[in-house]
Amino acid sequence: MCAVELAYIGSGPADIRTMIIKENSYDPHAEVEGLTKSHLKEGSALLDMAYVCAINSTATIVKENGIYKRQGEPTEAALIVAAEKIGKVHSNTDLDKSVTPFLDLVTKKINKIGVLEFSSDRKTMSTII
Repeated sequence: MCAVELAYIGSGPADIRTMIIKENSYDPHAEVEGLTKSHLKEGSALLDMAYVCAINSTATIVKENGIYKRQGEPTEAALIVAAEKIGKVHSNTDLDKSVTPFLDLVTKKINKIGVLEFSSDRKTMSTII
């Protein structure tokens, strides 16, 4: 499972914009078509989405024998990879030093106090920071 497209609100609620995510795998090196630093100013919806994806996931991405693989739930892993693809444009992260450098950066900034795992009864996951 992987994220293949991002949707966000542009100048107003009627202005829904989309961006295609290249490379349908757990490889965080792929690009998001058209994504630039100007889309990722502090407080932007896309940057906030990357933070939420990074914070609210318990999955991890590992590289084994040159292949990127997930550890954990596929949906959460897909969110981590989407956050990495957005985060590398915003933070100039180095994917040669870490498989998930944006996640590393976020977890240094934010202290998780508690996590309520996803449940089918609640249909949500919650992270207290």
